[in-house]
Amino acid sequence: MEIATAAHACAANSRRRGPAVGDTRAMPDQPTNAGAVRPPLSESLRDDRARDLARLYESSGLAQHLGMGNRPAVLLIDLFRAFTDPESPLAMPVGELIEPTARLLREARALGVPVVHTIVRYHHDAELGVLGEKNPVLRLLTSDSPLAAVDPRLDPDGADLVVDKKGASAFHASTLRGILNALGVDSVVVAGVSTSGCVRATVVDAIQLGLRPIVVRECTADRSAFAHEIALADIEFRYGDVESLEYVIAGLHGIVGDRKDDDARRN
Repeated sequence: MEIATAAHACAANSRRRGPAVGDTRAMPDQPTNAGAVRPPLSESLRDDRARDLARLYESSGLAQHLGMGNRPAVLLIDLFRAFTDPESPLAMPVGELIEPTARLLREARALGVPVVHTIVRYHHDAELGVLGEKNPVLRLLTSDSPLAAVDPRLDPDGADLVVDKKGASAFHASTLRGILNALGVDSVVVAGVSTSGCVRATVVDAIQLGLRPIVVRECTADRSAFAHEIALADIEFRYGDVESLEYVIAGLHGIVGDRKDDDARRN
């Protein structure tokens, strides 16, 4: 999909309720060649079991496409050195997501879309609570640990917002909700790890807080490919939209372009 042809249609889709998830038809008032067609998620899944689950959801026709709001932010879940450094005991298989995620961030910054990273770090064992009993390795994530730093490939200038996170959801016991409110954000473009854990938990909280969650398929990963794809299917048909990187970038361009046009008309 080319950004130039898809941007207007993606932005228009974001301003109203979309078609049922899995519906490949263009919106009724869109040109059929606008480029904003959303193929069913099942077509992008590799595991037969995940694909079967996605098809089951798609055939129900119950879930709807949310689309982006007018004020998105990009939210990076736990793409810090503890999970991205291959020498870390917590290392995740993130090799394939670094480049597309870096591209997403470059596009967002160029458009003036806020970027927020989350890092898990603790100042005292008591902050871990029972989670520390279940996952003792998290005790490595102290505030002074070199592992508790954003991967420099994803924030080379150190200019993005960074939020400390204590649990699975980025919203749990953190300042994230207040930051997004202050920025006037109405939707979050989510990337990071792990898809079945912290990404999913964050998406669930986001929609319950009235935000529109959009998960970028190429910018997420999990320790298990099966868990990754099952989580994507579950998110798509319960809590948010799962989109390709190209679709999301087109949507960001369309929304920001429309906003600039609106500002120009007011002036």
